[in-house]
Order: sequence, then structure tokens, then C-alpha cells
Amino acid sequence: MAAIAIGLVISTATPSYAQAVRSWGVGTTACEEFNSDQGKRSAALDWSAGFISALNIWLTYDTDRTTDLMPNADVAELERRLTDYCRVHPVETVADALTEITLRTIDKTTPNP
Repeated sequence: MAAIAIGLVISTATPSYAQAVRSWGVGTTACEEFNSDQGKRSAALDWSAGFISALNIWLTYDTDRTTDLMPNADVAELERRLTDYCRVHPVETVADALTEITLRTIDKTTPNP
């Protein structure tokens, strides 16, 4: 119970690419709330930008893949992708949505020279 109070949740949803993902903070927001609550949407977009930035950094130093998971995209594009995903998967979380979106992108990246 204490873990829930501090915002640590183990997601039981399993998107096609993801296993259960342990998420912290705003990433635990349900997709339904993301699409219906402007305050949560704004906070989740900020959290999502950090999620993608951290993943870009990890890819730079720990893999042989390119480092920009959303080339030529901006926050509006990120919001569109999250909104679309969350509309179809309302009980999943923002972290689940980002995991699905970014893993699809990683599959399409090219190895660094």
C-alpha cells in the first residue's frame, strides 16, 4: 500500500512489445485520465519528454542505435501519438503507451557507424 502512495506501481497491462513495466510518478497515469484531464495531460507530457530524453541518452551510450527516437517531432506530435494510443487502450498507463511507441521506433533505427 505504501508503494502506491509514493507513486510506484507495477503495471499489469502488457502491450504487444512490453512486459510488465515498473513506472514511477506521472507515468502511472491511466490513459483514460490522460485523455480526459488537462492537468494530468500537461504533467504527463512533461514526464514523457523526460522519458524519451532518458531513453535517447541510454541508446547513445549503451547500444549501437541512433539516438533520436522521435526525429523531426515536437511535443504536439508526442501528444498526438499518446492521445491516439490512449484512445484505443484506456486502461493502460502513459508509461505503457510510451513503451509501445518508443519500442516501435527503436525497431526502425539504424546502427551507428
